[in-house]
Amino acid sequence: AHHQLLPSATVGAMSEMIIAIELMKKGYAVFRALSAACFCDLVVSKGNSIYKIECRTGYLNMQSKSLAYSTKVRGDIDLFAVYVYTDNTIRYLYPDGKTEFKI
Repeated sequence: AHHQLLPSATVGAMSEMIIAIELMKKGYAVFRALSAACFCDLVVSKGNSIYKIECRTGYLNMQSKSLAYSTKVRGDIDLFAVYVYTDNTIRYLYPDGKTEFKI
């Protein structure tokens, strides 16, 4: 895949932008961390709901249908937003990494 030619930090930034755009399309106000050292990438708000989101790039194993992405976190997040490079989708998961969240 062509993404392998890009630095991983670039791929990560692209995933974060794709996720932010999708959340804006869904009507969320999206706030982006200004420092790479922040504990989460995005804070999003809609109505009375506020979520602290850590963005990830994920890859789907086409045989097992398992999703691979980093689950390391630097603080208290509400959700992982995983841009699945393999099939161009976004999945929202609780920090346990198992339970999907409908946003």
